[in-house]
Amino acid sequence: MEHDAKPAIQTENLTRRFGELTAVDNLNLSVPRGVIFGFLGPNGAGKSTTIHMVIGLLPPTAGTAYVGGFDILKAPLEVKRRIGVVPENLNLYERLTAAEQIELVGRLYGLDRSEIKRRIPPLLEMLELDDAGNKMILDYSQGNAQEDGDGLRAHPRARHPVPR
Repeated sequence: MEHDAKPAIQTENLTRRFGELTAVDNLNLSVPRGVIFGFLGPNGAGKSTTIHMVIGLLPPTAGTAYVGGFDILKAPLEVKRRIGVVPENLNLYERLTAAEQIELVGRLYGLDRSEIKRRIPPLLEMLELDDAGNKMILDYSQGNAQEDGDGLRAHPRARHPVPR
């Protein structure tokens, strides 16, 4: 089956233990492409742990997950090429400008320099940062810094980026 036909995210008996504590216990789920999906639950329910495993920041104790058909354990770079994550406490490189931040993300996703340079102006305009694109992020208001982070939610190769 072609990778594009696979679910966006699929887990198979995904488990994570921290010593005696089982944070995620044999999680099986399938999230179809194009669906908005979220985790709801109390603190300590395993929401963040699950996400950290799916995006490759934390190895599972057992089981696995697939992102776009790629196994998080066998093809971690392919998984990372297909995801975009904006953590709750986004740590932007404060001494970069918005344009430099966009360039960095584009390069991490393997876009060539000419494509990145072509995309920077429309992205800055979409984020309403075109006047501040050459200003360091540490000089932004908290709201503007968050807007820059919001722009990183759209995968650089996305066919249909979602406007804010």
